[in-house]
Amino acid sequence: MVSNASKRRGGEFNKGSGRTFNNFILQAKVDIPMQGGDFTWSNNRIGGSWARLDRFLMSPIMLSWFPNLMQTGYPRTISNHSAITLGASKLEWGPRPFRIDNAWLEDKELMAEVKKKWVERKNRGSSNCILQTKLWVAKSNIKRWAVSKVKDVATIKDIEDRVAKECLWRHPQIRSLPVKKLTKSESESLEEKFRKEEVWVALTSCDGNKALEPDGFNLNFVKENWSVICDDFMLFMEDFHGDGSIVKDLNKTFIALIPKCVKPITMKDFRPISLVGSLYKILAKVLANSRRKVINSVLGETQMAFVKSRHILDSFVIVEEIIHHWRKSKGRGILIKLDFEKAYDSLAHTFLDDMLSDMGFGWK
Repeated sequence: MVSNASKRRGGEFNKGSGRTFNNFILQAKVDIPMQGGDFTWSNNRIGGSWARLDRFLMSPIMLSWFPNLMQTGYPRTISNHSAITLGASKLEWGPRPFRIDNAWLEDKELMAEVKKKWVERKNRGSSNCILQTKLWVAKSNIKRWAVSKVKDVATIKDIEDRVAKECLWRHPQIRSLPVKKLTKSESESLEEKFRKEEVWVALTSCDGNKALEPDGFNLNFVKENWSVICDDFMLFMEDFHGDGSIVKDLNKTFIALIPKCVKPITMKDFRPISLVGSLYKILAKVLANSRRKVINSVLGETQMAFVKSRHILDSFVIVEEIIHHWRKSKGRGILIKLDFEKAYDSLAHTFLDDMLSDMGFGWK
C-alpha cells in the first residue's frame, strides 16, 4: 500500500486504499524524509512496477526528542525490497579550522601585537616561504589571544546559524579557424611586472567580509595590516611573475557544496563553490583586472554571457525573433541544440592553451 500515486511506478494506484493509509499516517504517525531513492520495492520484471512500501513512522513526540531523524534507502540485492535504516547521529567533521573574526580586527592591542611580530620575524628562503611563515606566526598569536580573551565564539556562531536556518571527452583541434588576436602592445602589457598600485586597487575592490578561506584569514585582515604585509606580498608577486608557481599551502581550496534542491541526492544536485585563500584571491583579482583591459579585442560579437553591458538573455530573444520570422515568412532553417554540460566535462587544457596562444596571449 502506498500513500499517493507518485510513490508507485507501473500498475494501478488504488485511491481508496491510499486515502485510508493517509488518514492513518495523519492521525497516528509521521513519515519522515528518506534519502537514497524514491522506491523501496520492485517486482524485478521488465517494464515492471516500483513502489515505496517500507518506511519508518514516528510519533510527533519522538521527533521532538530526535529532530535530526532521517531514513536512508539502499540498493536492492537478493530481496525485492530495499534495506532502509534510521539514523539520528550527527556527523563529526573533526576540529574546526582557524577562522579570523572581523571583531578581532577592532582590538588595537591585538593588531599592534600582530604588526610587531610580523616586522620582528626574520626568515630566510623564498618569498613564498617567508610569507607563509609570517602568516603562521600571526595565526598563532591570534589563536592564543582568542583563547584568553574571546569566549564561546564558536557556540555563538552555531546558534546564529541555527536561527538563520529556522528563518529562512576532448574536442578536435581548431587552430585553422580564424580568431581575433591581441595587438603586440596589448600582449606585452599583460606580462609587465606587478605594481603596488594595481595590487592595492584589486585588494580594495574585494569584499573583505566574504566567506573565510582555507588559510583562515579574510581580506579585512589583509587590508587592516597592509602597511606591514605589503613588502612581503610584493616579493611573492614578483616570484610568481617570474616562474608562475605558488607553494601548495597558499594554493589550498575549500569546496562548498550548495544544494540546488530541497532533497539533494547526487552530485548534480549541488552547486560547487571554491573558497580560495585570501592571498590567492588578491592575485587572481590582479590578473583579472589586467585582462579586463584587453578582453574586448578577442571577444566575438555573438558572445553574450559574462561580458559587461551584454546579457545572456539577449540570445534567447534573438532566437525567438528568428523563429518568429521563419514562421511568418514560411522560411526554412536549422536549429542546433548543444549539450554544453557534457562539453565542459571533456574540455582539454591543451585546447585552451592552443587557443590562448593563437589569440596572442604569452606563456605567462
